[in-house]
Amino acid sequence: MIENETKKRINKSAEKVITTRNDNNNNIKSTQGGTKVDPHWGRSHNISYLTAFLSSLLMFTSPLMVIYFWTACNSYGCSLAEPAIELYSLLSSPTPSIVAVQSFLYSLLPVPTLEAAKLYVYWLLFQFVLYVVLPAKTGYGQQTPAGHRLPYKVNGLLAWVVSHVCFLVASCYFELFPASLVQRHWGGLLVAANCYGYSLTLFSYIKAHIAPSHPTDRKFTNSRLYDIFMGIELNPRFGNWFDFKLFHNGRPGIVAWTLINLSFGFAQYERIGYVTNSMVLLNILHAAYVLDFFVNEDWYLRTIDIAHDHFGFYLSWGDTVWLPYMYTLQSHYLYRNPVDLSYPMFSGVLALGTGGYLIFRAVNHQKDVFRSSPNGNCIIWGKKATFVSAKYVTADGTEHIGRLLTSGFWGNVKKCYKRSTTVIISNTYFIYCLFIKTILIIIGLSRHFNYVGDLMLSFAMCLTCGFEHLLPYFYIIYMTMLLVHRIYRDDERCFGKYGDYWIQYKSIVRWKLLPYVFINFNITALKFTSDKSSDDSIADIVKAQRNEGACSTTDIGANRDLGSYEQKIVIGVLPSSLQRLSIPEIYRTTDFRIDVPIPNN
Repeated sequence: MIENETKKRINKSAEKVITTRNDNNNNIKSTQGGTKVDPHWGRSHNISYLTAFLSSLLMFTSPLMVIYFWTACNSYGCSLAEPAIELYSLLSSPTPSIVAVQSFLYSLLPVPTLEAAKLYVYWLLFQFVLYVVLPAKTGYGQQTPAGHRLPYKVNGLLAWVVSHVCFLVASCYFELFPASLVQRHWGGLLVAANCYGYSLTLFSYIKAHIAPSHPTDRKFTNSRLYDIFMGIELNPRFGNWFDFKLFHNGRPGIVAWTLINLSFGFAQYERIGYVTNSMVLLNILHAAYVLDFFVNEDWYLRTIDIAHDHFGFYLSWGDTVWLPYMYTLQSHYLYRNPVDLSYPMFSGVLALGTGGYLIFRAVNHQKDVFRSSPNGNCIIWGKKATFVSAKYVTADGTEHIGRLLTSGFWGNVKKCYKRSTTVIISNTYFIYCLFIKTILIIIGLSRHFNYVGDLMLSFAMCLTCGFEHLLPYFYIIYMTMLLVHRIYRDDERCFGKYGDYWIQYKSIVRWKLLPYVFINFNITALKFTSDKSSDDSIADIVKAQRNEGACSTTDIGANRDLGSYEQKIVIGVLPSSLQRLSIPEIYRTTDFRIDVPIPNN
């Protein structure tokens, strides 16, 4: 009797949780009751002094870090410790000389050259011409916070092919320049790229103030330093088609990625008389990643880089300097330190990289198929796709409907585990399916399972360099930090965009990256109003929710607002392994989230 009355109070006063609707046309997980979300979802507006300071620090130290890594490779055999040790020995000598220290520091800097500057300008102009004149199909990005859905010229794959064919024909057939040209001018190109990166940052900042492409999509904060670092304009453009972000990330950055590797491969051949199998494998793995980007360039338009990041130092300098120099460290390392991999090592690294790429592509392809299907009506793993139908509001006041996929790689692993049917198309396809299903059963799924494949591929790239130095492993360290940080950024952005709908989505897809390893420690708080304030009413609701299996905690804290009878109860979404968790008193209920500490035992 008590439980029935408790359930009635919950259903009457609390917002209804996710229900699943199955009919002839849809299999949708939707929200009843609706929610009002912040129409200004997107980048933060109010920035702390610490964030502003860190932004300015990154703008100053990031170029120094790239120069340091370049110096380590160019003069110290890719040892990260030796430049610092030599500097320390100069400073700690009995009679340290300022002149000697200055001379040493100057010797670490790359030297600008006219040849390198001209080469960099020619490269930018060549990519600009290809972007403008090559035939292209039209792709569309996601809805912006101001309500725009912008068109893009998608011709990156053709530009990549033309660039590489021209490079190889001009260098190897006509012998207009050596194929190791990039390696020979690597230091001077670093200076030129930095000059362009900083100039582009300044130009983008000024343009955002005086000639913005879409004024309503700009984001100003209380910190100019942060605005310079993260950018003000979301989609700065020349005219209707030349998009700053797509061009600078895809053309002088990613197209150059594989050209840089090729040039260092040719330089290795000139230096030792042959190309190591590690250099060949590295070029294969990098080319697979780069080609995947351009083959699926239309898909890239809906990723965080294009759809959500504003164009400031973070992207302008990052695309022109950080990407081509720090992402190609392995090829520079293998040029300086040739590595001949054993057959088992070569096969293992290739298998790891191939497996990572297959996971990365399969997960992303699944979501892309879902997004391109009308109303999300598609089949995933033999069943109709399920998703959270989430409302969001753009700054122009228009309400839209988004779909958050909860099927397949993006859904509940138990559904996949219970399936017993197998479709065999060919022997090769059967092996591929068996591998993926084994991963799902053992590891499970998450909101960003594509990042798992990305990290596997990144680690394989680093393994091509052996284990003698730390420098080539910077890439996997950086990618791990980048993707984990991106997970938190995506969570914050999606909560600002979808509000309670995002909380409900997270109650279905609980894991952030690695299931049962990377847990979401935010739990949902269900708010209700009782007729009277009493501990009994809280206990009744806890008991009723536990009997329904909705609550998995043992110690529920309550918070009463003075002057009202509003009470809060925690509806747990934690796994059974954390059921002994003691929930502290709830002090944050406006966004329906509280932080839960990790138990000691």
